[in-house]
Amino acid sequence: MRIMANRPKYRESRPEYRKPRVVVGASGLSQLRQSGLIGFCSFENVDPEEERLRAALIGAQDFIWQRLELATDPQGPMPSAVALSALCPCAVLVVLRVADMRFVEPLFARLRLNNPRLPILVVPCGLTADEISQVLALGATDFLMPPYSAESVVPRLRRLARPRRARDSQIDEIKAAVGLRQIVGESPVFLAELRKLSRIAACVASVFIRGESGTGKEIFARAIHYLSERAGQPFVPINCGAIPAELVESELFGYRRGAFTGAVQDRTGLLGEANGGT
Repeated sequence: MRIMANRPKYRESRPEYRKPRVVVGASGLSQLRQSGLIGFCSFENVDPEEERLRAALIGAQDFIWQRLELATDPQGPMPSAVALSALCPCAVLVVLRVADMRFVEPLFARLRLNNPRLPILVVPCGLTADEISQVLALGATDFLMPPYSAESVVPRLRRLARPRRARDSQIDEIKAAVGLRQIVGESPVFLAELRKLSRIAACVASVFIRGESGTGKEIFARAIHYLSERAGQPFVPINCGAIPAELVESELFGYRRGAFTGAVQDRTGLLGEANGGT
């Protein structure tokens, strides 16, 4: 995870929906449950994002792709509850466009009907940063942005689809305290930003924090780190402005012994030290 701190701008007509079409025999269902079934959900009958996402998973033998067909429902186009119960996906990818935003809440409720902790990854097409934040607030686990590569998509799905052990509430309290103990403030604007931290920490994404000097950008960055899955890995703050220009490359990326006069041993570099962390 990269967290960069700087100063304040966060910045219909649709085709007919087909009836659910799920045909899975007993042996097929057994295979699906032994592997991880990745559900794909789109409000478009033919969605170009599906082909691109499937291409990113083509080499992952532990995942099976299954499109979830949508049927007309009083709450809008929804996957069949019967199909979801039969398939038991370990994660669902949902493509969302601006016109689909009104269906987000009932769709997420339907997808999690049998598994309240089901990971839902949103693929935003044309959504603004504020709309993505709104989708995360409504329960999305994470979001994916193009280009979709196997290196970025597969590890993320494996991490989310891995069964989680029931966590001790005391551990959650300690984790929250480590991240948030030093953050103090009462203004509505401040509290609104504070509420975003847990949602941001759950995502695998770079974070850009802006604010005046002394407003607590690094404290917020630490909170995000310790509230995330990376909490057990290093948090390495770097003050780029304090590093002389001629030393930036060696400080960030390290060097090999003998690379220059005085390089008597290998050095990992700050980015290497932060590998797996923040």
